[in-house]
Order: sequence, then structure tokens, then C-alpha cells
Amino acid sequence: MKTSMSSLGHPRGDRAGRTLAGTRFAFPRLTIGRRFGIVALLLVPLIALVCVVGSTGVSQINDEISKLYEHAYTDTLESSKLSRALGTTRATALHVVLTDDKVVAASLNAELDRYLLPAVDTALGRAKSLIDPDEGPRASEPLDKLTRDLRLFERLRADGDFDYAEESEAVSARKDRTADRISTLFTQMHDSSDTLVSNQAKDARLAYELAQYQTRRTLILLLVGSAVALLGTIAVIAWLTRSIVPRARSYSSFAADVASAKTERRLEPAGNDELTDLGLLLNQMVDSGQREQRQRDRQTEFSEAMQAAESEHEAYGLLKRHLERSVEGADVTVLSRNNSADRLEPRTLIVPGGPLAAGLANAKPRICLAVRTGEQQNRTSGERPLMECEVCGALGPAACQPLLVGGEVMGSVLALPQGPMADHERENMRVSVTQAAPILANLRNLAIAEQRASTDELTGLANPRSANHALRRMVADSSVDAPLGTIVLDVDHFKEVNDLFGHGPGDEVLAAVGAALRTTLRPGDFCARWGGEEFLVLLPDTDVDGARSAAENVRAAIGRIRVPSVQREISVSLGVAVLPTHALDAVGVVRSADRALYAAKAAGRNRVEVVSGGATDGARATTALPGEPAANGAGPPD
Repeated sequence: MKTSMSSLGHPRGDRAGRTLAGTRFAFPRLTIGRRFGIVALLLVPLIALVCVVGSTGVSQINDEISKLYEHAYTDTLESSKLSRALGTTRATALHVVLTDDKVVAASLNAELDRYLLPAVDTALGRAKSLIDPDEGPRASEPLDKLTRDLRLFERLRADGDFDYAEESEAVSARKDRTADRISTLFTQMHDSSDTLVSNQAKDARLAYELAQYQTRRTLILLLVGSAVALLGTIAVIAWLTRSIVPRARSYSSFAADVASAKTERRLEPAGNDELTDLGLLLNQMVDSGQREQRQRDRQTEFSEAMQAAESEHEAYGLLKRHLERSVEGADVTVLSRNNSADRLEPRTLIVPGGPLAAGLANAKPRICLAVRTGEQQNRTSGERPLMECEVCGALGPAACQPLLVGGEVMGSVLALPQGPMADHERENMRVSVTQAAPILANLRNLAIAEQRASTDELTGLANPRSANHALRRMVADSSVDAPLGTIVLDVDHFKEVNDLFGHGPGDEVLAAVGAALRTTLRPGDFCARWGGEEFLVLLPDTDVDGARSAAENVRAAIGRIRVPSVQREISVSLGVAVLPTHALDAVGVVRSADRALYAAKAAGRNRVEVVSGGATDGARATTALPGEPAANGAGPPD
């Protein structure tokens, strides 16, 4: 299906249904690009969240492990220093108490004061500094007990229990008691140190369990985040698939149907994105293609009908009806240029007394801008044009196409739509009028030729050929209730007119008689130049009295004729016969009227005579129709 992009505009009156610009939905427009943007906005944060959770958990685990390692290492190192310092101090203290050498005892005491006890205090202080105040009394209780025992050991030294100058059994027993006391204190301090190490081991185990818990929590968060991201990804992909893929498939199937000339169904676009616009556009393309196909079919039908038209009137009606069905709601008028009268005349019906009839009253052809310029004129309901057409300028929206044939404008076609015409409607109008113009010109030329072939050039009346045709037709239409009056008349002494005044004045007399007949007879009557100076008048629905009266009127009218070049009165003799009173057929009624004309001539001319006798008498008349030889070989006397 061939569809031009220029035809995708919406037809006037919204005949195409939903449109790209005119149809919108209640929900906001969500384009495909925005949908992918939403996907990115959803997936990127989810993935980033998983990454953040994972990195945070790993970092926390690493921090906990580092803290656990540092804390355990430091605690172990300080506990070891404290244990070594206590062991050294204990051994030195026992050596001081148990030695008998005063010098050694003094040296060891100095070592205790200068090195060992300060080292124990330092190690004890560092161990206390490693205890977290938030851990409560349990953490500091072993150190507090160790501190108390150390202070007891210091008081024990301060009380002089280490100074035994004499050597006696009593002193020896006292030394043993002092040594036992020192051993007990240092055993208690070692137990406190062991308790501290045990507490530190518990703390390390708790820290380890905390790290394990943090690891599990991180793994769970990673799994949950990954699951959420996976589900989100699946949901978003499903959403995109559901909102795009089915419509894309439907549009593809629809396009395949259109390509195979199946254009019955239409898409029902949903949503408000580019695919919706595509669906609307596909529907419009199909509607436009069908509209163009209908227009082509109509144009073909119009062309065939115009070729079969037998008259201008029929062709004008075909053009009017074709354009009115092509431009919905339009009123179309065909205007013809009458060159002889220099007028622009409507050739199709218009409303009498309407604005168009007023604009065409005594209108000259050039007041129509389409006739003057030879180009299509379009008027909208907008700004008033600089040059306004006097025919349709005040009629609202209008389009006027000239009827051009061989560069000559023979008229125009005026369309008055209910609203502004679409581009394709104006183009269809141009094509139709262009196609019809040569056919109308041929029919006009044919009508003129036929008129000339059936008209007497001198009088303007019908010639014998046309008279014979009209006679047979009117005889066939006559009956007893609708008689046909027949008058045959002849100019009196016409040969003398030609002999005395010449053939030119004689032709003037015949022309004057023809004019008198046209003005005297009724519109439905028929008159013809029958031959030479003889004339035939046919009076439908006229009886004998009516025919006689009409003949008298004709005789009187012709008697009033004055031809300046003919210095004598003009008169005629008339014979009257009526069908079926005096004859039964065309030949019979003319012969009967001709016989009556003989009687009028014989009775002195310038008179009317009605044939005597009935139909059977008329059948024996001897006058022949034009083109037929007379039975007696002679016509009526001059």
C-alpha cells in the first residue's frame, strides 16, 4: 500500500479517529528512554547497595580481626611482662630473705627497689591501661587483687621483715615464715595474673565470636541484597518486556497484515510513549491509504461516468455530486462562462435569493478570481485576503478551481465547505476539475454543433431536419386528451418581394417572421422554417379552437411587421389541423394543415383556415413532408 507522508495529516472532522496531537492519556508520558532510565535508577542503587553492604561488612570484619589481633597480642605481651616481672621479683625477694650474705641481700634489695618493683608497677600499669572501663569490674578485679597483694609485699618489706642481722634459730624460723608469706603473696599475684590471662582469653574468644557473627551478618546482608537486586532486575526486565515486546509484536503483525492488503483491523495503542505514537501513526497510515484508495476508486468511477455523459447538464451534475462526496459537507456549484452574453452563469442548482445567487446576479466572468487568474483560489476563515472575490468573498471558507481547457478558462467550480478544507481535499478537487474540463468542453462543442445542425441560420428557428424529429416526438406524445395542434403558414406574395426588392430584403422579411413567431408562441410550442417562405408550428395540448386562436395571433403579429427595405405590408396565410381530430399520424396532420393553407390562399390570403373533414379525409391529402415528393408535384400558390 502506497501512502505519501503528506497524506498523514488528520482529515477534517477527526475522521481518522485518534491522532498523534489530539489524543492524550490520563497518565503522564513515559517514553522508552525514560523507562530504561528508571531501570538504571532502580538497578544501580541496588547494585551499589550490595557493594556498600559487602564492602562495609568486609571492612568491619577486617577491623574486628585487626582489633582482636592487636588486643590479644598486646594483652599477651603485657601479661607475659607482668608474669616475668612477678617471677623475677619473687625469686629475688625469696633470695633476699633466705640468704645469709648481707652484701648479697643489700644488692638484691637495691635491685628490687631500683628495677624489679618499678618493672612490676610499670607492667601492672600497662595491664590496667589495656582494660576497657566499659567491661565492668570483672575485667579489673584480678589486677586490683594483684595490686593489693603487691602492696602487702611492699609493706612486708617496709616493716623490716627482710632485715635479719642475727643468725639464730628464731631468725631462721622467721625467715621461713617470711619466705612462706612471700611465696603465698606471689602465688596469689600469679593467680591474679592467670585470671587476667584467662579473662583476656575469654575476651578474645568473645571478640572472635563477634567477628564470626559480623561475618555471618555480612554474608546474610550480601545474600539478601543480591536476592533483592536479582528480583528487582527480573521485575524490571519483566516490566520492560511486558510493556514493549507484546506491542512490538502486535505492531509487526499489523504491519505484515497491511503489507498483505489486510486492512480491516486497527491497532489499539496503550500507554503514552514512542510505541504509542508509532501505533497511532500506523493506524493513520492505513486510514490514509484506504482514503486514498477510496478516492482513486471514486475518481475512476467519476472518470467513467463523465465519459458516458450525454449532455453538459448531466456532466455538470456528475461533477457536482462527485466533489460533494469527496469534500464532506461541502456545497459545490459549477459556473460557466457565457462569452456571448459576457456573463458568469451557474450550471447547477443554487438557492434562489441566497448569498451566492446575489453574488452571481449580472456577474461578469472576470469578477471571479479563479476565472481571472486561471489558478485555484482558497479562502479560509482567518485573515481577510488583500484581493477578495466578488462572487464568494463573503461566503466564508471557500475553494474555487478554474475550468481550464487549452489555456482558455471556460468557467470555474466553487466549493463551500463547512470548515477549512484539508490539503488532500483541495488536491482531489483540482484533479477532478482538471479531468472534467476537457469532457465538458467537448460536450459543449457537441451541443453547439448539434444546435447549428438543427437550426435555420437565417431565422434562428429549427430547420426541417429538427422539425421532422420534433413532429414525430410530439405526435407520439399526443392523445385524445392531449391533442396536437398543427399550423402551416406561408408568406403571401413572397416571390414579388424578392422580385421587387431583392433577396436581401426578402431574407429580412423571413427573419422578421421568425422573430414574430418566437415572441408570439408559448414557451412549450415548437416552430420551424419548413422550407422557403413556409413555416411549421406545433402546439401541444391544443384543440381546434386553441389552434385557430393561436393562428390568428400569429397572423396579427406578422401583420404588424415593418421591414424598412420592403415598402409593403407583410401578411401570411395559415392552415390549421389537429391530431387526432383531422389526422392519425405525423404525415397526415401536416398534409391536413397544408390542405387548409391551400384553402386560405384560394380564399384571398392573409387569413386562417381550418381543415375540413375528419381524420380519414386527412389521410388522403397530397402534401409530402420535407424531403418527400408531393403527390401532385406542386406546392401551395404564392
